[in-house]
Amino acid sequence: MDPRALTTLEFDTVRARLADFAAFSASRELALASEPVASPLTINLALTETSEARRLLELAPDFSIRSVRDVREAATTARIGATLDPRVLVDLRDHLESVAAIRNAVLRLGGDLPNLANRASTLDPCSPLVRSLRDAISDDAEVLDRASPELGRARIQVRTAYNRLMDTLRRILDSAVQRGLAQEPLITMRAGRYVVPIRAASRNVFRGIVHDESASGATVFMEPIAAVALNNDWRHAQILEAREVERVLAALSALVAAVSEPIIASVNTVASIDLAIARGRYALTLDAVHPEVRTDRAFNLPGARHPLLRGGVVPID
Repeated sequence: MDPRALTTLEFDTVRARLADFAAFSASRELALASEPVASPLTINLALTETSEARRLLELAPDFSIRSVRDVREAATTARIGATLDPRVLVDLRDHLESVAAIRNAVLRLGGDLPNLANRASTLDPCSPLVRSLRDAISDDAEVLDRASPELGRARIQVRTAYNRLMDTLRRILDSAVQRGLAQEPLITMRAGRYVVPIRAASRNVFRGIVHDESASGATVFMEPIAAVALNNDWRHAQILEAREVERVLAALSALVAAVSEPIIASVNTVASIDLAIARGRYALTLDAVHPEVRTDRAFNLPGARHPLLRGGVVPID
């Protein structure tokens, strides 16, 4: 079609209005990329899907795809061997759970929505992957202790090492306060090591390693010699935990990579379904009707008007 004609008809504005009814980014992209078509088969399919979408909204007014996310980039990233962030894995899980809900909802109404049901039937909710993600990562994107036996054990070691370290530091600090070497029983951290605040004048009396000092110079933050090995144990346990978390995330990302194609396809399919729903919602606001498409070049457009013209418009008939 002549681009000048599209400009005259303000087709970009019509597409933008349609995009406003889309529920997520991928379907908005489809709406904004819509072009006029000449194929009667394509036109009739789009019209039928739009009518089915209106029927869907009547039969299931609470139907929504708001939890669907455009996770195509994440799936592609996993496919090339990268490790995905926990937040991205949660987004993937939520997307696939929404895909399952959409598939079930549309298929339940399949008799009334044969074309949309045909699209929905191709959706793969990747249920084994969803179960693995839900077992391993919390809604807050935290890798759970149960993600692997090794991680559970590593976190027990972290907690045990931490408690031993704190018990020792409290005893040392209480003694230092009683001896006048420290002013307050405050355990703090410097350079990733737990330390205690000691009076600068007592730094040569208190057996420890200086990691920092206060702005006034009156206090030095020292790691007691008796706590060095315990600090080392705690840091070592943290390192083992971090390595296991990274291994778990890499394993989950490999599971995503194995089903990256159906994940990407699910975004595209849901976007197509949502585009039909967006057309249906837009049609309702316009009071639009489903026209009969003929191939004999005959036109009969009673009451027709441009979709951007509202109010007291004189129909072209």
